[in-house]
Amino acid sequence: ELAYQQFYDFLPGPLSHLGVQTNFTYIESEATPPPPSVDSNADGVPDDPQTIYRFGVKNLLGQSKYIFNLVAIYQDSKWEGRLAYNWRSENLTTYHDYITGDPVFLSDVGFLDGSINYNVNRNWQVSLNASNLLDTKNKATAQIDNKGTRVDRFSFLNDRRFVFDVRYQY
Repeated sequence: ELAYQQFYDFLPGPLSHLGVQTNFTYIESEATPPPPSVDSNADGVPDDPQTIYRFGVKNLLGQSKYIFNLVAIYQDSKWEGRLAYNWRSENLTTYHDYITGDPVFLSDVGFLDGSINYNVNRNWQVSLNASNLLDTKNKATAQIDNKGTRVDRFSFLNDRRFVFDVRYQY
């Protein structure tokens, strides 16, 4: 993992309140499927692991190989703002799809979120938080053979969300 964080307080005036946080993670992982113990048809004989864990897929469930985050920051005594982009490479979401029995992978995906806070005084703060500013769609593919051929399986859209917040602290 590589990470970098800095406020640029050497810049003049309001620019001295700018900062950045970023990191990149590389993970090489593999999982060994558990031994055959599922008896889906209740015949007293465990299912063949090739039926449950098809095509030799050994990915660690839910683990992306590459993860990247970049956050731009502004912070002074009155204002705080963040704009964050989070991206991850594809990852295995299930070894055995409930319809086809095929392994399903979520595709590469990145989200842009932002927030801005204003401290009115010692007690009051107003803020606006926004999620999925790019209106990103999640897509998944299913592996259908030993050659690694993939077909579209599903997609869904995480709606943009905005939250306006007023806080009083005493």
